[in-house]
Amino acid sequence: MAYLRVRSSNHSLARFPLGNILQIQSKSSQTEATVENTNFEDITADWSLTITPSSTSNKIFIMWTYSAYNNTANQHYIHTLLRDSSNLGNSTFGFGSIHVASASNISPVVGQYLDSPSTTSAVTYKVQHRVTGGTGVAIVNSPVGSITVMEVAQ
Repeated sequence: MAYLRVRSSNHSLARFPLGNILQIQSKSSQTEATVENTNFEDITADWSLTITPSSTSNKIFIMWTYSAYNNTANQHYIHTLLRDSSNLGNSTFGFGSIHVASASNISPVVGQYLDSPSTTSAVTYKVQHRVTGGTGVAIVNSPVGSITVMEVAQ
């Protein structure tokens, strides 16, 4: 990863304007993940991103997108976002669910969250999923399946 260091004439670090993106990381996976658990679990072990904010006042914008389905009718496929081990979504319904009226209907899963971690230590973001019954499948190997984190200057 490349870093840009800017110094002003008085040798102190120059400040970027509010709202500027300071760093971006993105990842996709080449796997398809199944879940039969009614508790949240990682989609895949490698589908997480670690970012180190440069200021405690900066925010982190997280986006994720992929496709998913549940192979059992009248069940839910549910996704959520974690910062380290903290669930940032609802403890039951995460950031949203797909209700499956008929088995195996593939639906898009899209999430966005603006986080205020208030730290300059490394933080890890990852998406987890669960089902209310049956078997859920996360298709993160499609061309649009990705997770992205961005540090936003404040």
